[in-house]
Amino acid sequence: MGVIRVPRPLAAAQLGLLLLLQLLQPAQTAAAGTSSHYLRYDFAIVSQPSQGQSSYTVLGYLDGQPFVWCCRQGQRAEPRAPWSQVQGPRSWERLIRSLKTVAQRLVIDLKSMMGTKETEKVWNGEAPGSHTLQALAMCEFQGNQSNPGFWRYGYDGQELILDLEMLNLTETESKRQEEIRKYQRRANLEQDFLVRTCLHPLRKYLEAGVLTLQKTVPPSVRVTHHGTFSKKSTLKCQAFSFYPPDISLTWLQDGKPTIKGTQESQSVRPQGDGTYQSYVNVEVPSEEESRYACLVEHQALNGTFTGIWEPPPPKLPPIWILSGCLASALVFVGTTIVFIWRRWKRKRTGFRTKENV
Repeated sequence: MGVIRVPRPLAAAQLGLLLLLQLLQPAQTAAAGTSSHYLRYDFAIVSQPSQGQSSYTVLGYLDGQPFVWCCRQGQRAEPRAPWSQVQGPRSWERLIRSLKTVAQRLVIDLKSMMGTKETEKVWNGEAPGSHTLQALAMCEFQGNQSNPGFWRYGYDGQELILDLEMLNLTETESKRQEEIRKYQRRANLEQDFLVRTCLHPLRKYLEAGVLTLQKTVPPSVRVTHHGTFSKKSTLKCQAFSFYPPDISLTWLQDGKPTIKGTQESQSVRPQGDGTYQSYVNVEVPSEEESRYACLVEHQALNGTFTGIWEPPPPKLPPIWILSGCLASALVFVGTTIVFIWRRWKRKRTGFRTKENV
């Protein structure tokens, strides 16, 4: 990665931020191995977010599995795994508050790095282009020993590394020392984050048990039929409430995979409760739906699962229609019986009158 060099003259706040980034980058250790577990947070700060989106997002990972997503102001954070909130609601709320605090601090850092005038133009949409500040915080347990962790930063895709030549640009030595002390305090805050919001939750997750962390949830599968005005129909295969998110959905035609019914990777989405959902559609000729089946592959399933669309049974008329028909039939039968009885009675009365005469 390249070295970021801020154009001269360098503002004190810009120099201080770069110094902070250097202070927070101790020697890095290898990421999680077979006997280690790690927790990582990825922060992304954007100077010119798209309409309706936040200026920052945060994703948290435990051993590479996403477990938390955070969020713009006023929006709730999302758990990304069934075990995300195993520590209880209070611990979860503290975690989210801490992530939001760091993200909002990074928003200020990005504005400072861009400079006041450029910041106002970009944030107000008056200048083209957008800038991004990225931060990664990571801690690790190797066996029974913990790694204090580290921070890494990037600006517009390049790693931020302190250029020592910039230290000569401060006005006086006292000013330089003041900036160093100021951002050393900031470095202490970041180190406190690694302990409280990284190592502590990681330890709690591990105490909950590896089996809990590796818990899998099988998908529920549903196949639906959607008619069109043409001579074709659409079959939709939906899988929901599954974990982890890796899943394969494939439409089979006469038992063989069909390319037109292959799942797209971006169709896997969080369901909001720590599980995921996905779907795949296929367009088929009408009256040939029975030739198609949806093959579902997921590690929580014993083997694979095949779903088919079953036409619904003929719908019975609503009960009120049946009741109305029955009542009408009874009235008709009753009226007919009365009519026949009256005619029979008249004929019998007339026959008796003739006999008397």
